[in-house]
Amino acid sequence: MATVPPPDSTPESPPPGPDSTPEVTTPGPDIDQPDPGTHTDDPGQPPDSI
Repeated sequence: MATVPPPDSTPESPPPGPDSTPEVTTPGPDIDQPDPGTHTDDPGQPPDSI
């Protein structure tokens, strides 16, 4: 009798979980690419060669 309402509240929690994980995996690889490129551009060797 009172076992029907509880199962309805559980399915609402699982959907929001997986939706927040994919958003954090996209910014990761995007920031890794520009980081290595800028580090090689500003190494400090050109001024030392002069």
